[in-house]
Amino acid sequence: MQSKTLSSDSPRRETARRPGRAGRLVNPTLFRKNLTRFWPLWAAYGAFWIIAVPVLQYMQLYGQAARLYTPSAAQRTADATRQMLEAGAGLSVIVGAVAGCLFAMVLFSYLYSARSVGMMHSFPIRREGLFLTNYLSGAAVFLATDAVVVLLTAAIQGPAGALDWGNLGAFFLSNGGTMLFFYSFAVFCAMFTGQILALPAFYAIFNILIMAVNQLIQSFARAFIYGYDSGSSAWMVWLTPAWKLYRTLKLDQTNRGALAQFRLRGLSAVGIYAAAGLVFAAAALLVYQHRRSETAGDTVSVRCMRPVFRWSVALCTAFGLGQALYFLVFRSGSDSNHASLPEMMLCIIFCGLLGYYAAEMLLKKTFRVFRNSWRGAVILTALLLAVGIGTARDVLGVASRIPAVSRIASVDFNFSGENQCSGAVSDAGLIREFCEAQKSILAEKGVMLQREKVYNAHGTDRYSYAGVIICYHLKNGSTISQNYGLYYTLSDLKHSSGAISRLAKLAAEPEIQRSNLLAHLTPDQVRNGELDYLKTAGSLGTVSFDRDAAREICAAAERDIAAGHFGKNQFDYQSYRRETYANTLRLYYKNAQGDLIPQSISFSSNCTELIAALKK
Repeated sequence: MQSKTLSSDSPRRETARRPGRAGRLVNPTLFRKNLTRFWPLWAAYGAFWIIAVPVLQYMQLYGQAARLYTPSAAQRTADATRQMLEAGAGLSVIVGAVAGCLFAMVLFSYLYSARSVGMMHSFPIRREGLFLTNYLSGAAVFLATDAVVVLLTAAIQGPAGALDWGNLGAFFLSNGGTMLFFYSFAVFCAMFTGQILALPAFYAIFNILIMAVNQLIQSFARAFIYGYDSGSSAWMVWLTPAWKLYRTLKLDQTNRGALAQFRLRGLSAVGIYAAAGLVFAAAALLVYQHRRSETAGDTVSVRCMRPVFRWSVALCTAFGLGQALYFLVFRSGSDSNHASLPEMMLCIIFCGLLGYYAAEMLLKKTFRVFRNSWRGAVILTALLLAVGIGTARDVLGVASRIPAVSRIASVDFNFSGENQCSGAVSDAGLIREFCEAQKSILAEKGVMLQREKVYNAHGTDRYSYAGVIICYHLKNGSTISQNYGLYYTLSDLKHSSGAISRLAKLAAEPEIQRSNLLAHLTPDQVRNGELDYLKTAGSLGTVSFDRDAAREICAAAERDIAAGHFGKNQFDYQSYRRETYANTLRLYYKNAQGDLIPQSISFSSNCTELIAALKK
């Protein structure tokens, strides 16, 4: 009877008989070796954060430039706090995403060489011990670095009276939690490949995969679905960690007298991602326990993930390179409207098959893959045809999808024509008006497409053009955006139920124009102003206003907005050219960072209050 032999991929049975330290979850010798062997990476990581926070804090609080240009110690303290929290909000995401991948690459680099992995797995250390020792080596480095940075910063802030343990704790949680997620996710990705250069590629792709696929499908849909622009769901944003964290980690500012106080918001999202990082670490351990040593050098080291790799590469290549090839070969320019479906599908199928066979070659390490892979190629072709034709024919009804008013938190709008009008509103009545206007636009779809052909052939001789973008921000965090091109005549403005007539009435609404012209700016926030005027033929002059005059002018503009004097000629090109002044009025205000920002206002002869104030 033949005796059974144990392979090196049976770590539990293989090490169960070994005495000594095999049962330890963390091996002290290997832990120390990791700290000394990869010290240049640890030193670079620590040096970056020490310069980015404690050193810059010292320069902000005690440096010569701070004393010369900052009027008071209290202002220097506020600026130093903002500087530190901005590092915790912005730099922690960027540095965490890069450093997390580098940490995983060096600590698990032995998995990508047959000799190294064989040697490591021959040691009297269980797989769990190897994994936890390497994983905790990286975690110990970045957590210790963050602790040192916090303590050094506290030592610098203390004598200056700027010490705030709450903000220091927020920085530690933001940086540590962000790094924990990206590092754990990189370790998880490291378990699925046997090539070290494939790890950063997989890590980067999986970090943006959901958003990238969404953008590719939306790009394809825009070429065929009337008015479709873009959309994003809340879960899609959450599944794009770097983007979600970058958007969420922000500074909240509260003003107390002349000084500003800052707090970091978004730590709850960091906590969720940190918890997810621990889940990824546990999942990586489970994969590592069953990973075969001889897969070192393979593009995908886990057999069950090979079909996922093959089909993911094929689909992304199809809709990514396929669309690029279509616009390069069959259509010049960036305009994606009215694409040819047969030509587009030809490019998509061609590039999809290229990606499919390229992935097959990487997996099998040979160019001879065509004979045994033709069935998958046929299935891929059928799948691409179904997805492409179904999307182009809008079988899901995306073009006519208008969310319920109760689900909408706010609406961003942009009207372009003779004049630009853009802003955001959250009033339920105006939101309902936008929904009704979109229904009118959809009802006139056939007419607009027919007029577009005439417009493209004859220019502005018969019709005027206006672009309309309506973006709904839903209460669950999702967005739906539509972009329409409207072709109309002046007589269309007189039909009360028509799309262009509804939009013209919306453009004159006080809340719409308040958002467009003043961006919710109040007279009390105005610091000064100026008006451009025609001094001589071909020569412009500028007259400036002090704070009191600028505030009076802003109040006059508010009265004109409330009376509906602005926006009357948004789509009436004859009235716009006849009534609108060439002068540009600018009112200056300070934003949250203390910068002086101009707000430009274009006005017409309808704005009687503003004109009277300017004459005064």
